[in-house]
Amino acid sequence: MQPNLAEIVSGLDQALQDGLTVATKHGIVTLRHFHAGDLIVTSGYIVACDPGWADVDTTKPFATPIAPGRYPVILSIQHTIKRYQSGYRDYQSVAFATLRLHERRPVRWELATLPGEDLSSREEGWIPGYSVDSGTGCFMDADAARNFVQRLSTDPAYQMVFDEEMQNNYVDTWSWVSLTLEPETPANLIAFSAGAGDGVYATYFGYDADDAAVCLITDFALLWHEP
Repeated sequence: MQPNLAEIVSGLDQALQDGLTVATKHGIVTLRHFHAGDLIVTSGYIVACDPGWADVDTTKPFATPIAPGRYPVILSIQHTIKRYQSGYRDYQSVAFATLRLHERRPVRWELATLPGEDLSSREEGWIPGYSVDSGTGCFMDADAARNFVQRLSTDPAYQMVFDEEMQNNYVDTWSWVSLTLEPETPANLIAFSAGAGDGVYATYFGYDADDAAVCLITDFALLWHEP
């Protein structure tokens, strides 16, 4: 059963706590931060999507702009001790991906939406998000997205380059990459494994007490349900 928006939003601050221990239906898990690199933002408009299926339709940026600059992308890696025939081992997956805009803490959250997206017309319980079909999500600036899509359309082998770079950073059972798209643009792409795999995942802006955006978080739906 899919939780309501209030339930999801109430748990987003878990992404900002390094070393947090959480009780889930799968048992006790620990969230540990991993710095996947700094996202170079040139236009100020952010895209979150599945880079394995990037095209002009799937790489539309969010309506809310941020200031151009460099911002850390922090992955909250969920560590779960699982028992296998060979013994116990640490099973890892990406629970959240966070673009940290400021160190200040958010006090409220809003869904990140595309320009002209009307949430009021959606059915009750529907949560907007991007579809993942390659097991991978990403953050990138709109300039990087435009360049990335162009490279994929003119050079089909470039997808293999992306896949190889992801594989080079593989950690059982997730991976990541910070892909440079120069010389066309200094903006880059930071991609990462999407939770437990394919699905539809929502992204949220966090705002501080002064109503300034301080983070952008994609929730990969691993911690929705308590035991």
